[in-house]
Amino acid sequence: MSDIQGLAEEVQALLGAAVDRDYQAATDLVVRIADQHGAQGVYGLCCALAQMVTTFGFGVKRGQGFAGIAVTGPDGRPVNPDAAPAEARPKVWATRFVAAYTNDDSATTVALFETSLADPDGHIAGVAALIGMAADVLRSKIGEGNRA
Repeated sequence: MSDIQGLAEEVQALLGAAVDRDYQAATDLVVRIADQHGAQGVYGLCCALAQMVTTFGFGVKRGQGFAGIAVTGPDGRPVNPDAAPAEARPKVWATRFVAAYTNDDSATTVALFETSLADPDGHIAGVAALIGMAADVLRSKIGEGNRA
């Protein structure tokens, strides 16, 4: 099996595990992807997840829509995404990654990914948030009751 085919199968299995809320299996698959394919494999995973959100969540093809983010605080007022509370940062990172991907802004997706590598815990949390986002979108499309 080629490296690319193996990675594709691991990403498919990860999405299935995430949709099924099998968090241990999803975690094991992310670790396997990182171990076998390195940062490039994890970046590929993030792009595949962003594609899922773009296609099924937004209903557009990459580069054919526009996505932006707005972060609001508890009072409903806009907040600088970089000043978001620590617990919100993984979701902010995932949302920014998807927005850049949707907008076909490869330079920003690469910059977001590479910058996140400097903080391993934040990087892992951001990738996990992106996995959760894609799983939520897929669950909404397939319907909870239609999945074994």
